[in-house]
Amino acid sequence: MKKWFVRYAMTCSRYTQYDGRSSRGDMWNFILVTMLAELVAYMLGGNLLVAVVHIIAMIVMAALAVRRFHDIGASGWYLLTLFIPVVNLCALFVLLCFKSEPGINRYGAPPGDDDGKGPTAQAA
Repeated sequence: MKKWFVRYAMTCSRYTQYDGRSSRGDMWNFILVTMLAELVAYMLGGNLLVAVVHIIAMIVMAALAVRRFHDIGASGWYLLTLFIPVVNLCALFVLLCFKSEPGINRYGAPPGDDDGKGPTAQAA
């Protein structure tokens, strides 16, 4: 459980990094821990606190989604598909389920394959 929160903190600390790659595990971990954080926020402070947590999570999610698109070999501009109704469900499915592109692609080395400097490698 501690690994989840360490990994979550690493993902959140990269909220301004739109370059590089992030793994499926980073994406799943971020979504699950954010849902847990929003549940706790609702129980502690109601809707206003949930809104604050959600806005912060959306900022981090934008960078994470771009890095995730990079990980499957697609342009980060596909992030814009997340704003189109129905299409956003397909894009989210791609982000959550498609495997990483093996080896180095035009966006860099695979997550966790950079001598322990990436968030996946450090959390493992």
